[in-house]
Amino acid sequence: MTTELVAKSSTLVAEITALEDRLAPATPEQAGEIVGSLIDLGFIAPSSIKPGLELKAYRIALNAAPLEALKHVANGLMQGQFPEFRSFLPRPAELAVLVADAAKADRWARAKAKRDLEAAQEREALQLELSEAEKERRKEMAAKARKLIAQITAGRSLEEAAHAR
Repeated sequence: MTTELVAKSSTLVAEITALEDRLAPATPEQAGEIVGSLIDLGFIAPSSIKPGLELKAYRIALNAAPLEALKHVANGLMQGQFPEFRSFLPRPAELAVLVADAAKADRWARAKAKRDLEAAQEREALQLELSEAEKERRKEMAAKARKLIAQITAGRSLEEAAHAR
């Protein structure tokens, strides 16, 4: 295995781990705490939710929602980044959609990193499967190709270079 592939694989593993951490789900308690903080800061819960059941409704809607994305959306709400929700909390399902949208980039990046890691592992496996004779043959062919390219770039025609082999 080449050091290039080892470095690429370990970098991808670290990237996947970091993305997994960013996509870790919030516990119901964490979701309730974040929504409760928004209510404490003056956001009004939808009147369609029975009084006293607001946090329960949000905990259910945000079940397994990524904590980092939830925090990002909560900060966005506090900073007024969602014009339709400047003083009212989004309904639980609307908040869940905002959180899911906020996590899309991380999910996409994680999927891409996983595909890249699989491809690197496949390349590594292919390299390990080559016999020593095949590896040597490939090195010789590459050396001949480099020599041929050098001859061509030195001003000789392709035909002259092919006859010189």
